[in-house]
Amino acid sequence: PGKIQASKRGITTWAAADAFFRAEIAKLKDAPNLLAWYVCDEAPLPEIPLRQRLYSIYRECDDDHSCWAVMHRLPRIREYLTICDVMGVDPYPVDGRPMSRVTNFANGVRVATRGDRAVWSVPQNFDWKWYNRPSTRGVPNRMPTAEEMSFINWCHIAHGANGLMGYSFSAIYQEDGKRGSRADFPKHWKDICKSYADVKRLSDVLLSVEAVPQPPVTPPETPVRMWRKDGRLYVLTCNADSKPGKVSIPVGDAGLRIEAVEFGNAESVTVSDG
Repeated sequence: PGKIQASKRGITTWAAADAFFRAEIAKLKDAPNLLAWYVCDEAPLPEIPLRQRLYSIYRECDDDHSCWAVMHRLPRIREYLTICDVMGVDPYPVDGRPMSRVTNFANGVRVATRGDRAVWSVPQNFDWKWYNRPSTRGVPNRMPTAEEMSFINWCHIAHGANGLMGYSFSAIYQEDGKRGSRADFPKHWKDICKSYADVKRLSDVLLSVEAVPQPPVTPPETPVRMWRKDGRLYVLTCNADSKPGKVSIPVGDAGLRIEAVEFGNAESVTVSDG
């Protein structure tokens, strides 16, 4: 596909390709609504040298914006760290697969980056049938519920993500007969906004850099992450198993008491001797 697009633009040499990208970057790099450059979407391994070449051009032409890549090849993610500044993964479990798919991907990118890269992951905000994806395990494809989308968001965050890029507004806002239906857009959009509202409400906490206790080692299905903000300790854990479970989280302070439970059942949370 890249060669076809280059041919349509009259690009026949590497020098011409490099010049094209430099010109495009120059057009957009000072735009006030530019967050980052999206430089890779699940590129195959043989493309890594080409992606490295492109990454070097972005870094040469624009030091003010990060380069973001999204991958789905968990065992090989580290090989892609040479093509971007920020990494992300895009597990989309609502097609009959278990929610543990999110933890597998979110934990995989955390392990691969070893905590030395920003992670902006991609929650599912669409229905697979819009992409002609056949249903799996006999379960019809559907739009995730607001509760499922909220779980996916918090699961990514619990595993270390510090950015969420929901996919995709364009998919649910299309004319009837294509992907999403505009007739269904108001409900879908309401559910999506609801799933992100709590994340936004706690954004000051999630971006805090105050020191916190070392989180315990837990299975990927029950990740734990903590923050301190304004004298309070915030603890997040998620359960991706289909069954209820227990997790014990040492916080290193026997004097702590529960002030509020932001999500879940308050009666299920206790504090005892730190």
